[in-house]
Amino acid sequence: MANVCSLDLKQELGALAKLFEALDELAADDVAGVAQRDVLALLDRARARLDAETSRRLGELDRQGEHRALGYRSAAGFLMGRMRCARHEAYRRVRVARHVEGMPELGALWARGAITSTHVDAAARIRHGAGADEAFAQFESSLGRIATVGQPEDVVDSGRAWREALDDHLDRDGSETLAGSLRDRQLATFARSIDDMGFLQATFDPEGAMIVSRAVELAYERGHRAGDPRRPQRQRADAIVEICTAYLAGSPRTGNRPHVLVVTDAATLAGEQVGRAHSADGTRLSAETIRRLACDAFVQQILGGNDGVPLAMGRAARLFTPDQYRAMVVRDFGCRGPGCQAGPNECEAHHLDEWTSDHGPTDLANGALFCRGHCHRQLHEGGWTVTGDANGRLEFRDRDGNHLGSSDPRVAPESIPTKRGTARALEHGAIRARVDALAGALSSRQ
Repeated sequence: MANVCSLDLKQELGALAKLFEALDELAADDVAGVAQRDVLALLDRARARLDAETSRRLGELDRQGEHRALGYRSAAGFLMGRMRCARHEAYRRVRVARHVEGMPELGALWARGAITSTHVDAAARIRHGAGADEAFAQFESSLGRIATVGQPEDVVDSGRAWREALDDHLDRDGSETLAGSLRDRQLATFARSIDDMGFLQATFDPEGAMIVSRAVELAYERGHRAGDPRRPQRQRADAIVEICTAYLAGSPRTGNRPHVLVVTDAATLAGEQVGRAHSADGTRLSAETIRRLACDAFVQQILGGNDGVPLAMGRAARLFTPDQYRAMVVRDFGCRGPGCQAGPNECEAHHLDEWTSDHGPTDLANGALFCRGHCHRQLHEGGWTVTGDANGRLEFRDRDGNHLGSSDPRVAPESIPTKRGTARALEHGAIRARVDALAGALSSRQ
């Protein structure tokens, strides 16, 4: 038996040696200026065949438990430790190797290079999730025909349709169905770093992914501007914050409970010192961030004793009234930042002369709309300065005094009369002419 094994190993090594020789010959080819489309198709087919052979041998290693003799607890562990395979990829390869044994028709197509490894991986996921091997065996031929002429996504779509029909036939419910199993895999984690940065990681089922993707896409488009200096990843993060801000602003507040509670002292708010400045959950915020939040918030004074214990509460004050905000919407119709096209729903009211430190008046001449995602932050944390009358022209400069641009209240477009309006105007004009003529006649008689 040992001699047979030794002979088989020599034959295998000889075949691999020829394979490497063939690869060396391919690598030596001069490809410059030579059409590659036919060669690429053949190479892709050869890669599929090589993947199929690798999977066949991985399945044998897994079945024999050969990895344990080498000190690995699983075949996936062998791939990660011995072959430096990524964790996710290692488990995927073992799953495919195990399932392809129960998919003989797809396995044969794979071995001939007629379908790709991605097709087989999709089929393995379908078979694994269904947990009904006999039913899948009856469906395999149809899936093979689809894989031969279609994309991996076509295999996934057909597999989902089959799985839903199977769930209905077996009268499954809850997490046993495809939709239920996908929903159970939906999760989200949110963590904070030592410097209060937030880390969000989430997985959604198809329905959730569709909703979240569309919401982020719309918020991204609203917040994006031509020549935007922010990276796309930063803009998506800003879009998520914008979505959450809009949700909190519209959520019911039982007992006037604020959606974001910020605690600070008067001197820090005025920029005279750096003192108490944090949210209710303990997150440290900069004084500039707090002043920006205070632009469009309820500000309530609480008198504290020397030991920091609150003694008395002052009256909460809304900086700009709803009527004033609506007047700004009519006048500005969006962000007044230089070149910004953000709409009113994305904006906050901002005091040009700060209400907190400069005791700026709360009136329309001192208030203007600025978008939450960019311009309002720039006026606080970014060091922008703005001068002028909000009812007229505003001038913007950066922290070094360089002129950034100007903005005026948006002028409403000139009205275009409708056919009905034109007829009515002509009618009114004729009546006015008759009245004027009658008035002239009466005047002449006198």
